[in-house]
Amino acid sequence: MKDEFFAELKAETAKKEQEAEKLKQKEDEAQEFFKTQFAEIEATEGKIDRNAIAKIIDEYHPIDPVTSLYDIKAAYKIYKQINKPDSEKSAKRKEIADTTTSKGNSSTDQKNVT
Repeated sequence: MKDEFFAELKAETAKKEQEAEKLKQKEDEAQEFFKTQFAEIEATEGKIDRNAIAKIIDEYHPIDPVTSLYDIKAAYKIYKQINKPDSEKSAKRKEIADTTTSKGNSSTDQKNVT
């Protein structure tokens, strides 16, 4: 009876170790997939804000249909749509800045009164 117990315990331990190893392997594959997608985006777009992309993933949950993992490229497209610059606002800001800044030469000959 003692031998049976130890055999069962050993089998359960081996099974748990195999499951843990499979889980670790899947996590490593997912990490590599994410690194690859980030690298592809950064190769074409330059440096990106990974934390902002992570927030988009957390909020919208874009899933890659092939790998069933989060799709970083889709999240980046969503990020670009949300954060695209508004050209009208930009033009208005430039107009206001042009009117408020002086273009003339400023005189540095002013004497400070004490």
